[in-house]
Amino acid sequence: MKLFENLEMCLVSKMEEKLERIKAWRDGKKMPPFTLDINPTDRCNLLCLSCWRMNEKFRNLDPSVYELKDEVIKRYVKEGIKLGIKEFEITGGGEPLMRKELVLELMKMIKEEGKWGNITTNGTLFEEEDITQIIEMGWDRITFSLDGPNAEINDYLRGKGCFEAVVENIRRFQHEKERMKTDKPILKFNVVISRINFRHLPEMIRLAKKLGIEIVHFDKMTVHSSIGEKIKVRKEEMGELKRKLIEAQKLADGYNILTNARELTSEPFVDKSNEMVELMRKDSGKDFNNLYCYEPWWHIVVKPDGSVQPCCLFDSKEENIKQKSLKQIWFGDYFERIRKSIMEREFFEFCKICNAGQFLENRRIREALKWKK
Repeated sequence: MKLFENLEMCLVSKMEEKLERIKAWRDGKKMPPFTLDINPTDRCNLLCLSCWRMNEKFRNLDPSVYELKDEVIKRYVKEGIKLGIKEFEITGGGEPLMRKELVLELMKMIKEEGKWGNITTNGTLFEEEDITQIIEMGWDRITFSLDGPNAEINDYLRGKGCFEAVVENIRRFQHEKERMKTDKPILKFNVVISRINFRHLPEMIRLAKKLGIEIVHFDKMTVHSSIGEKIKVRKEEMGELKRKLIEAQKLADGYNILTNARELTSEPFVDKSNEMVELMRKDSGKDFNNLYCYEPWWHIVVKPDGSVQPCCLFDSKEENIKQKSLKQIWFGDYFERIRKSIMEREFFEFCKICNAGQFLENRRIREALKWKK
């Protein structure tokens, strides 16, 4: 129970600091970003059915051709630390641990500077020495992408042998955390909802309880390919999906597991998986306290090729970390134009596939800003 309460307090504290930076922008004071997303690679050892890499136009893609060199990534991470970024997310279009040596070095660098860090991973590539090293450095959170409560469902969606490998590595983390008498890193599930797994969402909560997972995040599936189209939840299944989300939330409440299941029942997120602008228009206005998106005021993302964006879904190549520093880009013309467009309620092509997590975070920010004078 104490761990659950500490986790909630940590989330509230981070939100408060993020809000203070956004409020400063509102009041005319330019602030550095709160969060930096580090995308080291688009390469992956899996080929999940919901992934963008299932799209035929990416089948022959060779990410190693365009991804940044180690020294460039280390340089911009150091810049981010110096700039005053507080939160570092190691994530991306691929599996970060495909560049394990670099990623472990970045994680150590981030923690040595007292910053907060999360890594999102498919969880299959950890070795025992990696787990020990990550716990010893005091890393904050690991988000495991897992789409089913058993091998049959998960491995159909993510690849043969994946479930067993992830569960084994989670158990290794828990064993080592107990041995070292530490609560870090927090362990989290990220579950992409599809018609293959939506009836089993409560079982994901039960699995989380069994494995000592503290957070379970459910997300809608963005359709990237013909295969994605086949496995998305159908309209006639939405009622049953909502009931399963409610059941999952009730279980999570009883187990003291943080989850967003209840929030996902508030809007037709799954039904509108590639039509999110419609929900944004309904949910927002034009004054600063009511914008549809606040990402460019607190969030900066560096893609594997060095292009820099305000969120993971942007795909502009206008600015690149190879030519400029994070500070130059963040306070430069490119981000200023994006901010101006959002304030004028202009929507970008990428907004239509906004994920539910970002949408709901923007809603929380709007609500909080109305109370912050």
